[in-house]
Amino acid sequence: MFEVSKKSIESFDNKSYSVDIAITARSREEYDIVERLKLRANYNIPENFNILLVDYGSEELASNQLRQVCQDKGYKYIFVDTRSKPFNNSHARNVAILESDADYLIFEDIDLISHVDFYYWINIQIKSMLIDRNWPFLIIPVAYLSEKFSESMYTAINDLEYDNIISEIFDEDSDSIEFHAAASSHMICSRKMAKLVGGFDESFEGWGFEDSDFWLRFLRKVNIEKPRDFYRLDTRPYSNQTQWRGWRALFRIFADIMASKGIYSFHIWHQKAEHRSEHIRKRNHKIFQENSKRYAQSRWELKPLHNTSEPTDLFFSENPHSFNIHVFHHFDNPLLVSETNLDLNNLEDLLEKYDVRNVILNNPYGNSKRQIIYERLKELDIPVFVVERGALPNSIYIDPNGFCAESISYSEEIWKDVLTKDKIDKTQSFINEYKSTSIVLESQSNEAIGGENLKYRIAGAANNTKILFIALQSPSDTTTNFFCGDIGSYSKYIDEMQKICYLLEDKGWIVVYKNHPLTIEKVTFEKAICVDDYHINDILEVCDCVSLINSGVGVLAMIFGKPVYYFGQAFYATEGLNKKMKSADEFYSEITKSTFDYDSSKAIGFLSYLINDFYSFASWKRVEKAHTDKAKMSVSVDIKYNILRVSGYEYIFDNDQVINLRKSSLFDRYRMDDYIHISNQKAKKNESLVQTENQGLIKNVDYLDKKFDSLEKVKKNIDSTKKYTLKSKTKKLLKDPNQFFADFFLKRM
Repeated sequence: MFEVSKKSIESFDNKSYSVDIAITARSREEYDIVERLKLRANYNIPENFNILLVDYGSEELASNQLRQVCQDKGYKYIFVDTRSKPFNNSHARNVAILESDADYLIFEDIDLISHVDFYYWINIQIKSMLIDRNWPFLIIPVAYLSEKFSESMYTAINDLEYDNIISEIFDEDSDSIEFHAAASSHMICSRKMAKLVGGFDESFEGWGFEDSDFWLRFLRKVNIEKPRDFYRLDTRPYSNQTQWRGWRALFRIFADIMASKGIYSFHIWHQKAEHRSEHIRKRNHKIFQENSKRYAQSRWELKPLHNTSEPTDLFFSENPHSFNIHVFHHFDNPLLVSETNLDLNNLEDLLEKYDVRNVILNNPYGNSKRQIIYERLKELDIPVFVVERGALPNSIYIDPNGFCAESISYSEEIWKDVLTKDKIDKTQSFINEYKSTSIVLESQSNEAIGGENLKYRIAGAANNTKILFIALQSPSDTTTNFFCGDIGSYSKYIDEMQKICYLLEDKGWIVVYKNHPLTIEKVTFEKAICVDDYHINDILEVCDCVSLINSGVGVLAMIFGKPVYYFGQAFYATEGLNKKMKSADEFYSEITKSTFDYDSSKAIGFLSYLINDFYSFASWKRVEKAHTDKAKMSVSVDIKYNILRVSGYEYIFDNDQVINLRKSSLFDRYRMDDYIHISNQKAKKNESLVQTENQGLIKNVDYLDKKFDSLEKVKKNIDSTKKYTLKSKTKKLLKDPNQFFADFFLKRM
C-alpha cells in the first residue's frame, strides 16, 4: 500500500487531520446550482471539515452568487475562467486537488444531499477505515431520486426521513427512486494519493469515465486481491454484477462497506445537460478502453499532478528506485523531464522556469550526458539526491551528498556517536536474520552449505590454513570504471590479484575467488580456487580476509567480522575495519607479516548506521537483462518501499494486504461465482491432465504395438531359420551319414 509516515499516523486523532469537501460545478440553465450549494448549510459540519468549491466557468451572475455564498459560509471559492471551453470535470477536480491543503478529500457532486450528520459519519469512517485500518479510499452508494420526490429535499434530512429514503431503495417499484448506484463517484481518499496517482485524466471531456479511469489507477496501487480479468470493464449496473471478474467487482466492495454501515447519499433530480451527451460519453468510453489496455499491457500510468505554483522536485528518468510513489511522499511536487530529450544548453532555464528545489538522479555516472548534468547541477549549487541500490539486501540509499565513495554521508564522524542499545539490538537481529536466511544482494548459483563444509572441500582437514577471498566485480559497474583510485583500472587490479596468488603459494594460504554472478567473461586465476558455485555467505564465513577493489562485499564482510583490503575507493573505508592497498607486494607484506587489529564495535556502529539511520528498505523482483558484452544487468521491478529515509526524515509504509477478502463477508456476493470458476479451472486442469495421460498411454500402446510387430517378425525369422536348418541337416544325413556324425562329434569337442 501507500501510507504516510508512521510519525504522522501516530499523531492522528479526529482533530489532527483536515478534510475538504471538493465540489466542482458550472452554472446550468436546467436548474439553480446556487440553491444546491446552499443545501450544505443544512448539515452539521465537523470543525476539521471545509467546503472547497471549484467554479468551472459559471456565468458571471451565478459566479458572483456562488462566491458570495462561499464568503458568507466560510467556504473556499476557486474560479477557473473556462467560460469559452466545454466543461471538463477532470480538470476541475485536478484544480481542487492542487488547491486544497487538506489531508483528505471528499469528491462530491453539487447535486448530492444526505443526513444532517453525514459529514460526522464520514469523519468517523476516515479515522476508522482509512487511518486505523489502512483502506485506501471509501465510496458512498448513491440513490438517484425522482423529479417529484426531489422537490421535498431542500430541508435538513433527519433520522426518520433518511431511513425512509433508504427503505425506498429496496423497493424496485418505488416512485421515489429512479435508480440506485451501489457504487458511485462520491469518493473519500487521501489528497496526496489523489495527486500522486496522477489525478484525473484531462483528455476526458465533460463527465463520463474520467472517474472510472481514476478509480482503476488507484485500485492497481492497492495491495488487495484483484478479480480475474482485472482490467476488463463490465458496464452492467452494479446490482447485476455477481461475478468476481473485472475491476468494478472490487470497486463495489468499497461502497458495500459504507452501505453495510448505513451510509448513503442521495442525488437530487435534474435534466441532463449538453455536456452529458451520448456523443461525449462514447468518446470518453473509447479513451478509457485505450487507457485500460495500456494499464494492462505495460507499466504505463499518469504522472503525478505537478503544482506549478510551488517549488519543484525534478526527476530525469522513470527509474523505479526513484520515480516511485513512495518516494513522492517526501519529494511531493515531482516533475519528470526526460534526460534523453533535455537540451543541456537550456538546463538553467529549466531550473528557473520550474523553481527547482531538488533534483533526484539515479547513478550520475550512468551515461556521459547524465554526468554532465550532474556536474553542472553541483556547480549551480542545486541540491541533488542520488538514488541507488545499497550494499545490503533490499536496501536503497537516497543520498544528498553524492554517489558511493564521493559522498561524505558514510563518514565515521556522522555515525560514531549515535549508537544506542536499541539500535545495537536491531543491528544484531538484522545480522542474525541475514546469516540464517541467506538472502543476498545478487542471486547465487547454489544454496548455502555452511562455512565448515565449504572449508573442508577447500582445505580438507587442515587447521593451520588461512583463506584469502578475492571478491570480483562486474567490469561494467560504475564503481569499477570511475572509482578505481590509485590502482588505476579494474584490469590492473586483476593483474595484481594474479600476482598475489603466486606470492602466497606455499605460504600457508589458500586463495579463493568468486566472479560476480552477472559477468559473462569469467576471470580465471592460476594458483587459486574458483568458488563461483558456492554461496557468498559461506565464503565470507570461512575466509580469513577479503580483497576487492571497492565491492559492496566489503559491507557484508562486516557482518561476518572479516577484515577487508580494498584497492580502489570504497565508501565504507574505516580504520579498524579495512585497509587501503596499492599493490600486490604491499598486500603480501601486510597479510603475512602483521595482524589486523579488527574493531568489531566499529562494525556494529557502521552497520547500525546503514540499517537504522541511512538506508531505505524495499521489496522488489529481480530481472536480468543484457547490458554489455562482458556483463548482464540486474534490474529491479515492482519496487515497494517499507522504510523510506531521506535527510533525517523517516517514512514507514504498510505493504501488507488491506484485508483478506476471501475470509470476509464482503466477498459473499462473489463467493458462488468464485467457487464455480475455481471448480471449472480444476476440471479443465484434470481434463488436460487426463488428455496428457491418455496421449502418453496412446504413445506407449503404439510403442508396444511396434515392439510386438518386431517380435513377431523375429519369431517368424527364428521359425523360418529353424525349419531351414532341420531340412538341410536331414538332407546331409541321407547324402553322407559318415560326414554328418563326424561333424556332430567335432562340434561338441
